Amino acid sequence: MAKEVELKVELSVEGSKALEASGLLLGDPVSADQHTSYFDTPDGFLAKSGFSLRIRECGGKRKQTVKGEGAIAAGLFVRSEWEHATKSVTPMIDDRTPIKALLGERSGTLFSQFDMQIERRTWTVLQDRSEFELVLDRGMITSDDRQTPVCEVELELKRGDPAALFDFAEKMD
Repeated sequence: MAKEVELKVELSVEGSKALEASGLLLGDPVSADQHTSYFDTPDGFLAKSGFSLRIRECGGKRKQTVKGEGAIAAGLFVRSEWEHATKSVTPMIDDRTPIKALLGERSGTLFSQFDMQIERRTWTVLQDRSEFELVLDRGMITSDDRQTPVCEVELELKRGDPAALFDFAEKMD
């Protein structure tokens, strides 16, 4: 289990284009197309319990991720995270994460609540002795016959002070 520290900011498509043109992002980004399915029980038990469960496919590889409840303030998330590679599009419910114990008999009721198809562009940012990834996601969220566009920036701390994320976000304004 790892601790994840990230700051998320929603943007318009125009805002994301302005960010890319701003000169704040140095070098060429790493680009990837991703398909992600988010799972829960019909009554939303995982979300109500402070957890999320997803399977993401990128570059022909799949990764299952469980994120646990954590501190959230002003868009900054600090939470537990469990990740492992998988070949399946169906979640693996085992003892590597708290999901098996949490769900108990409900594990058989998991289903894909919604899917995201996004283009992800990632830059590495070094600032004030801190290192973080700036991820720009643009795409579509789909659930049954409904769709909505998504555009967001995620700043994920790799090392250093979480305050660097806020300092950088202020420059994006």
